[in-house]
Amino acid sequence: YESFVNNDHTNFSSRLFKKLLNLLVDKISELDMEKDKNDIRMSVTQLISAVLMPSLFSGLFKDFVGLDLKDENAQKKYVSNLINHYYHV
Repeated sequence: YESFVNNDHTNFSSRLFKKLLNLLVDKISELDMEKDKNDIRMSVTQLISAVLMPSLFSGLFKDFVGLDLKDENAQKKYVSNLINHYYHV
């Protein structure tokens, strides 16, 4: 609430979220040492955004995507597709 409504990014949840973002950047950097860190940060931002929106509003996407993103198997399929799109894994 504080992060979104009051634009306060010093609270615990914001700090934890920033740690998650940095951890993802570090892990991806280890896998792809040639890629620029700023490019990785942008990719992580896009990935997180692509996961957060359907997570927060899963009902809006159910008919469009044909997946119930409240279902764990559907979530795995969605995230796997997303990662394959970005990293061709």
